Amino acid sequence: LTQKARTRYKSSSSSQSSSSSSSSSASSKEFEEYASLRFTSILYSIISLKLFKLLHLHHLL
Repeated sequence: LTQKARTRYKSSSSSQSSSSSSSSSASSKEFEEYASLRFTSILYSIISLKLFKLLHLHHLL
């Protein structure tokens, strides 16, 4: 998902949640938090892997 598409999706989802009932908006917020947490965890694992490889290469050199 590109940045532009993500911002567009976020704005559309927020407008939908505001028009819908409070319970569904709360559940969608929970899902958004879970998705962002998962995304950040994946990002962290990728970054740590890259850093580990870089450090390993540095030690070999």
